[in-house]
Amino acid sequence: NYAGHLGADVVIAYKERKKANVIEEMFLIGDVEGKNVILIDDMIDTAGTLTSAAEALISSGAQGVYVAATHGILSDPAIERLKDAPIERILVTDTYDMSAAKAELGDRLRVVSAAPIVGKAILQIVRNGSVSSLFDDQNHG
Repeated sequence: NYAGHLGADVVIAYKERKKANVIEEMFLIGDVEGKNVILIDDMIDTAGTLTSAAEALISSGAQGVYVAATHGILSDPAIERLKDAPIERILVTDTYDMSAAKAELGDRLRVVSAAPIVGKAILQIVRNGSVSSLFDDQNHG
């Protein structure tokens, strides 16, 4: 959906694990040569997968890597990994306290409020409406 809205190509970062929380190998499916790439994920926990993907993208010729994630959990050692990662900008919502991360990552971290969409969802529920309708194409400008 994102690629369609942006008129962009899709690239898949596939990770192979031999055991839990350990990435054995990262594969990219698609061409990133000379392109800016947006990595989209539901959450950033320890940032291991995210930073490995960013490094693989840069190694494959990506011009820049940008990240968008819903939840910035940022468990240790996430902040240290992100400080050293080849990532231009990280965008997360305020579903977690980002003050420590903001102090460490500065302008590379942008935090946006989830309050408007959560408020609309609550209103839809109270009115017996559809929460999924909030994400229909017609509701995006």
